[in-house]
Amino acid sequence: VSDRYYFRDFSDNLEQRLKRNLYSYLSLYHAWSRASLRAALDHYQYLDLHTTSSRLPEVNFSLYQTELIPRVLSLSGSSLWLTQRTSDSINVSQRQGWDSRAELGSSLRLLKWVSLNPRLTMRATWFDRDLFGSPTAWRWLYSGGLWASTTLYGVLPTRIGPLDGFRHVLQPGLSYSFAPEINQSRFQGFGSIGGMSRQSFLSLSVNNTFQARINRGKERAKLDLAS
Repeated sequence: VSDRYYFRDFSDNLEQRLKRNLYSYLSLYHAWSRASLRAALDHYQYLDLHTTSSRLPEVNFSLYQTELIPRVLSLSGSSLWLTQRTSDSINVSQRQGWDSRAELGSSLRLLKWVSLNPRLTMRATWFDRDLFGSPTAWRWLYSGGLWASTTLYGVLPTRIGPLDGFRHVLQPGLSYSFAPEINQSRFQGFGSIGGMSRQSFLSLSVNNTFQARINRGKERAKLDLAS
């Protein structure tokens, strides 16, 4: 029995089709106005290889952006708890970890015409053990960034019928992201818990919008022509 989705659902490779795997999955999710919680359990069993892999469980809590000081300082973050168990015909291994992040962001004005958006991300990760077997190992990471932008206007007065003129809107932006190099050699990530690599990245963007101003009776409307 076949259908048009056969090659999407099943590999055309015979060896791949003959693999015998069992997979079980359970997920629960709930959201509030400022946060959400997701919990997942799963179990993979590879019958031919006699190996298993399980999340028992993975719990992820997310805090949406919340203003600590209105229009000045905001906070967002997430916290992940993971228990992962793997086994084969000889060994059984279990790992546990707790990965939490918090991001502070701000929106400032420089000389009234430049918008500044700095951010600072702090991350704390607990591992049940490190690569040397030492229990209760903590890793601390941080990164930051800055986004600066402004908006410039150019107007060409042109009065033809309802046309009241053209306007050019120029929005240049500059972004910089930074994460220092921190020795993480004694930590081994697993599952959804990874590391953070060193970065120093600068980018420039320019957005152009050409508009027409149209008089409609007592009202004036803007019409985007190109961007």
